[in-house]
Amino acid sequence: MSEEKFRLILESFDASQRERLLAALARLSRRPEEKVACYLEDLPRELGKGLSREAVEHLSEALTREGAQVRVVAEADSGGTATRAASPPAGGTGSGAPAAPLQGTVGPPPSSPTEPPPSLGLVRRLSWAFRLAWTSKKTIIGVWLIWLAGVLLLGALMAVVGPAVVPDPLASSAERFRQVLAAVTSPGIVAAFVVQSLASFLIGAWQQAGLLRLPAAWFEAGGRPALGPLARQAWRRTPDFAATLALIGLMPALALLPLLGMLDPADGMSPAVALLMAVLWVALLVVMLGLSFAVAAAANEPLGPLEALQRGWRLSAGLKLRLFGNLLVFLIVVVAGMVVLQLGIAALMAGLGVLGGPALALGGVAAFIAYALAVLVIASAGTFLVALFYLEARVRKEGWAPPWRVAPHPDWPLGEEEDNGAERSAGTAWRSFALVNGVALAGVATAAALLLPPWLERLETLISVQQTRMQQVPEGEAPGSVGKPGARVPVHSRGSGLWTDAFFDDVNDPKLWIKLIDEGLEEAPPGEVRIRIHAVEDAAGRNLYNASSDFETEFFEKLQWMDNVQGEGMVAIRTVHLLPGTTESDIAVVRGELIRVRPGSDVVERQGFSVRPGQPARLSEAVENPEVVSMRGTFSAREADAMTEEDLNDAAYEAYMAGRYQDAIAFLDRSLAMNPQNSWAYYIRGWSYWKLGEKDPAYEDVAVACDLGYQDACKLRR
Repeated sequence: MSEEKFRLILESFDASQRERLLAALARLSRRPEEKVACYLEDLPRELGKGLSREAVEHLSEALTREGAQVRVVAEADSGGTATRAASPPAGGTGSGAPAAPLQGTVGPPPSSPTEPPPSLGLVRRLSWAFRLAWTSKKTIIGVWLIWLAGVLLLGALMAVVGPAVVPDPLASSAERFRQVLAAVTSPGIVAAFVVQSLASFLIGAWQQAGLLRLPAAWFEAGGRPALGPLARQAWRRTPDFAATLALIGLMPALALLPLLGMLDPADGMSPAVALLMAVLWVALLVVMLGLSFAVAAAANEPLGPLEALQRGWRLSAGLKLRLFGNLLVFLIVVVAGMVVLQLGIAALMAGLGVLGGPALALGGVAAFIAYALAVLVIASAGTFLVALFYLEARVRKEGWAPPWRVAPHPDWPLGEEEDNGAERSAGTAWRSFALVNGVALAGVATAAALLLPPWLERLETLISVQQTRMQQVPEGEAPGSVGKPGARVPVHSRGSGLWTDAFFDDVNDPKLWIKLIDEGLEEAPPGEVRIRIHAVEDAAGRNLYNASSDFETEFFEKLQWMDNVQGEGMVAIRTVHLLPGTTESDIAVVRGELIRVRPGSDVVERQGFSVRPGQPARLSEAVENPEVVSMRGTFSAREADAMTEEDLNDAAYEAYMAGRYQDAIAFLDRSLAMNPQNSWAYYIRGWSYWKLGEKDPAYEDVAVACDLGYQDACKLRR
């Protein structure tokens, strides 16, 4: 026996409920309102036939709730023919009458439709983005004003701790940099900054969630949505939305931090790093286009952050390039529109300028308001464009029939009010927010702690170098020390050579500059030049060099050349880190080697040096001519006889570093004849003997050096 079928007839309705009834009829028929409005005219009207008992009862109940009077007629019943079910709408004919909107059983659209709903297309999509922005301008202004009020309030609260970050205006650039760095890393400032940043982030997330929800809310209401309900809906989605944004923001942060560590503040970006940066930016662009669907999903659906990322990436399949193209066209339209607007404002102001007085002032105010409104509409339209892509993907890929009163395309299906599942509880959402942001902050902090200190050290040096280049020390003025208020960086009238320069008086991390000057250079020499430090000694021979510092690595040995603004040629600076507690007066001599790597070659040239405060190690041709291996050269016996003990020690060290061990022994013999208590001389002479294979005199010398208090020698004593 076949199932009984029914017809549903609309007899009348409450005129005050017409809009609600029209919206319900559109949802139930899955058609836009403009397609079903004719069925509310010329009553009574047949709304459906061939309906099952379950379907007709459901439809009758839904329409009755919206003020409609309906009649149900069994199809086998010939009675009730007084209805005008077959009558066309006004202005139509019987043959042109539209089919009843509620044919067959009512339910969701097929799960696998043979043909997806049509695409919006570029023109319709852009026009809807601007239409939504313009018709919702009051709501948009409300959203932006709430956001602005929150930002200003947080800024006022942060101003309470702001003065603690203000550096001493009389200090040097390098010292101000260190003061700011120390202030912003103090526990109080860090805590205040974290709280302020999280609050600002949440306010911004709420604003973006509200704007991304607005298109769907507009279609649901059939016009501009009210600010209150939209704000409440956005706030419920804020924790999950913010957590999704944090995960998305973590990706470029972790990708770019290693590149930042590879950058040199002085040299900038090498070609290899530039290429890597370009490839990374392209990859990030593709990823961000895909994940833009994720933020729209997080704003519109009850999803956790990971679910939103997965869903957004799935919906974006095949649409990333189209979204990119639409955004480019949108940008072109916006630029053209803003140019026209600015030209119009300029013409208006020029015309009002003739009148002057109040007219000009009122015109200026009106122009400012118009410009600000245009900026808000444009900024919101860009967000709406992304939201439209997301909504379209759901309709076309998933067969979604949204519960709207109006659809952006007349052929999109509309459905009844849907159940998206239980909204995530506030506790669950906020726990996800805390977990995701905690992981994000920990990841960024760990990466920054590993990668940024070397870069900041180079940046600090560069700031100090720039200050050195800008400062002038008047003739006869005694230069001070960097790091003390009002002090100047020492600048000397010098020739080519290695000099000790500025001293940074820091109890925990004192530093010394070694400055390399070459007056014969007009541009930076090819290849790589480094200064490697072996020892910084005081008058007693104690080594003050902090070789274990994190900043005493090959990375910091490399010299960066710059113009010598205090003379001719070029200059480079090497920062040398010293043991805590070292003072400027402790430094007697700095020993090390100048290393040059020829470009395109593995050849490495090394030149030893000893530099005393105020006494340079002359370079002569050391940088330009790789054949020169000693900064002082070799000395005849007569020249050696005329040298002081310090000169002999310096010459011996340079000879030793150059591999001329016999010369080193000769210089040290003369030095020890002048001062038999020179423990360092015994130590270096012992090494020189060892290098020549003469182990017995080597052990004898290190034993004497140890007895005289040279601690490094004691480690070698047998």
